[in-house]
Amino acid sequence: WQSSWMDLNKSKEELRKQLSKNWRKNLGRAEKNELTIESDNKNETFAWILKLYKEMQVENKFSAIPCELLIELRKELLQSHEMYLFIVHNNNGAPLAAQIVVRHGLASIPLVSWRSKKGQKLYAPNYILWNIILAMKDLGVQWFDHGGIDEENTPNITKFKRGLRGEEYTLVGEWI
Repeated sequence: WQSSWMDLNKSKEELRKQLSKNWRKNLGRAEKNELTIESDNKNETFAWILKLYKEMQVENKFSAIPCELLIELRKELLQSHEMYLFIVHNNNGAPLAAQIVVRHGLASIPLVSWRSKKGQKLYAPNYILWNIILAMKDLGVQWFDHGGIDEENTPNITKFKRGLRGEEYTLVGEWI
C-alpha cells in the first residue's frame, strides 16, 4: 500500500501554496465555474453515491472497496458521525462529483470518489477534494490521507493525487 497525506496543521494559504502549479491552476478554473459543494449524511445520498460508484467500477473495469463493506462501515459510523458525504453541483444543480470521506481520530481518508464526464471537464475533482481538505481542517483533522496511489494500475489518479504534494509513504507489506 502506498499513499500520501497532507499535514492540515498548516494555514489554508500554506496548503494552497503547497499544491503543484497545474493542480492550483485547475482549482482556480473550477472556482470560476460557479460550482457549489454540499455535505449531508442522508441514507439516500449514501445509496446514490454507492450506485454511481458501482456503475463507475463496471464502466472503468476496476475493483476497489466492496460496497457491502462500505454499507457495514456506514452502520458502524452513523452514531459517531465520522462518515461524510460530499457532492459538487454546477450552477444548474446537476451533480458533477461526489466523495465519501471517513474521519478516524486526527486523520481522514476518502474511500469513494465519483465524477461525471462533465464534472471532469469543469475540474470538479479538484474543487471537491480541495473543499473536503478545508472542511476536514475546520473539523480539527490534522492529517488528510489521499487514499492510495498506484502508478501501475491508476497512473492518472496517481498524477492527480501527487499534485496535492503530500508526504508519500509505503507500508511494509505482509510477511510470512
